Amino acid sequence: MSDSEFKARDASSYDGVTGSFDRFTQSYTTPLAERMIELAGLRSGERVLDVGTGTGVVGLLAAKRAGPGCVMGVDLSDAMLEMARAKAEASGAGLELRKMDAESLDLEAGSFDCVLSLFALTHFPDPAQALTEMHRILRPNGTLTLAVGSGPPVTSLSGWLRRVGKALDLALASLGRRCVATGSLEKWMDSRLPTSGQEESAWAVQHSNRAAILPDLVRAAGFVSVRTSWMGRTAELETPEEFWELQATNSSRVRKRLGSIEPETVDSLRQEYLDHCRKVVERGGKLVYPYAALFVTARMP
Repeated sequence: MSDSEFKARDASSYDGVTGSFDRFTQSYTTPLAERMIELAGLRSGERVLDVGTGTGVVGLLAAKRAGPGCVMGVDLSDAMLEMARAKAEASGAGLELRKMDAESLDLEAGSFDCVLSLFALTHFPDPAQALTEMHRILRPNGTLTLAVGSGPPVTSLSGWLRRVGKALDLALASLGRRCVATGSLEKWMDSRLPTSGQEESAWAVQHSNRAAILPDLVRAAGFVSVRTSWMGRTAELETPEEFWELQATNSSRVRKRLGSIEPETVDSLRQEYLDHCRKVVERGGKLVYPYAALFVTARMP
């Protein structure tokens, strides 16, 4: 699959789940987006670009800080942009939205003060090229604040606590008393539905330890003063139906495979998984969703 084909397929895979995506974003991603805005230290009047804006969670928050007409959000998903526009119009935020490829930004060099990007970098076939483009459109002393889904640095206290938590999850899962998103449905589907191996970008598959590699990738693009931080939370979902919908929306490995098969097969797989989750709940178990972000801040020389 070519890079252009991957991008088109990735963007269109959200067409049928945009509403669910926005709802789960409001529930779980908003605290991470708020943290991103804090780290960016946006000031009124600054020109801000939100790369991979999705339904606008970061862009709308940025517009409140920077002011109307100062923030642009770009994405390749028509459905996501349509919802982001509706939200921007309803809020009066003055967020400009454009369809654009992050690896080839149709923007003038040195035209922005700040670039933000939340959970988008792993969707790009060539993250290094995307970072080079972000560097190009920033002014001298401009800032970059981005985040990817990641566990904490392994040597940190958060990393140690996360390993303990994962060990507990595995123990409870072996007793049929714990399901952990999104790996629960991904592994369950792996045993029932063939994968093309192309649901995620090659870079995302090859670099699971993003806390180790991302700072160097940012430096290689020409940024300086590179710093990292981490934030994580765990939510407990109330119903098997919501647990399925969350994973079928947020996991590229699940969403794209479900979109490639007949609706009757999807319904059958869904019912079987719901039955599995109900048994977990009946045993007194939990359906949990750990969500986290590794933040990287940097600036132009």
